[in-house]
This record gives sequence, C-alpha cells and structure tokens, in this order.
Amino acid sequence: MLLGRRLEVTNSDNATHNVHVFYSKPRAVGSDNWSQKPGARDPVIVENPELPLKIGCEIHTWMRAYVFVMKHGLFAVTSKDGAFSLPALPAGTYDVIAWHEVYGEAKQKVDVKAGETKSIEFTFEAPKK
Repeated sequence: MLLGRRLEVTNSDNATHNVHVFYSKPRAVGSDNWSQKPGARDPVIVENPELPLKIGCEIHTWMRAYVFVMKHGLFAVTSKDGAFSLPALPAGTYDVIAWHEVYGEAKQKVDVKAGETKSIEFTFEAPKK
C-alpha cells in the first residue's frame, strides 16, 4: 500500500470486533484500538512507512492482517503458488525482500536491465526454537 492512502477496515460479520492497529510509532490516544460494530467501515490513514503494519482483533485473536505501507509502488503479493511479478520495473539494482508471517524475511539483490525479465526464488528457513 502506498503511504498516505486510505485503508478501510470493514466488519462484514454479525459480531462486534475490537480492532487494534499496531503502529511502530505511538499515535493519538484511541487512534489504534477501537470497538467495531457489525457493518462498520472505518478508515485508517497511515502516516509513516510500516513494514509490516499488523492489524488484529482483540476479541477474535485468529483474525489479523499485515499491510506493508511504503513510499513507493514497487511491491507485489504472491499468488497461491508463491509466484509474483513486478511489471515495468525500471532498470536498476534492487533489494528484493520476501516476507512471511511465520518465517520472516528473505532478501536478494537483483540487477535489472531495461526490458529484461528475471526470475528469482526465495528460500525461507524454519524459525529457531
């Protein structure tokens, strides 16, 4: 998500939720934790980059989302098989970072020439116990 864009937290359930946004920097009191009634649609504007911004429900702890808020639009979400693409990427050298909720980050440096297509693969290591 691009920095400064509106993110809408929607409750499409028949239950009340307690939305908690875990910002990396403190914000105004009450701006990061609120009760949300069924059918509610609450806007969230993220003012600083967050990599990732965790949003969860304090009542239903299995309900959570992760949103990456960046200054640039160079990002992708993987398909079910893990594939992704960054079309029309300008020529240059990039640090490509893949992130997983359990396995963390994997990074690769990639050089891209104008009009070039590259393939990369990421391998994650199991978390240390």
